Amino acid sequence: YDANAPGDNDFTTASPITGTQTHNFCASGDEDWVTFEATAGETYRIEITPLAQTSASLIQLYVTATITGTPGITLTLLAEATPLDDLANPGSPLDAFGKPTLLIWTAVETRPVFIRLVHPIPGVAGNGVVYQVKANLNHALYLPALVR
Repeated sequence: YDANAPGDNDFTTASPITGTQTHNFCASGDEDWVTFEATAGETYRIEITPLAQTSASLIQLYVTATITGTPGITLTLLAEATPLDDLANPGSPLDAFGKPTLLIWTAVETRPVFIRLVHPIPGVAGNGVVYQVKANLNHALYLPALVR
């Protein structure tokens, strides 16, 4: 995705996300930003699916704020998630390789939100460090209970 949107390395040029997008961490320290309009009271599901064994991503969800007396715009972190781990070696960033990341979040107000995506190990990069990101409403699925 970076080849198509090389300016997605900052929240001010975040790519609007609809459906699923494919990204990669193309250089050491690369970060990708996507954005969507959240609606108050709605619950969202933000998912990262690695497409390569070396890929993984942290999810950090931000909103912007203007603070009186401070020039510019400030980002406020609302929520974050790390790649899902099988707990074989808790705390090791190496366990993140190839693991998906999931964040479920409920908006308290209607406003744009920004998602920062970074690899857990900043030096891991290249065209093969590919992942998909998806952000959508988290619809609960209720199946009927069958009793015999």
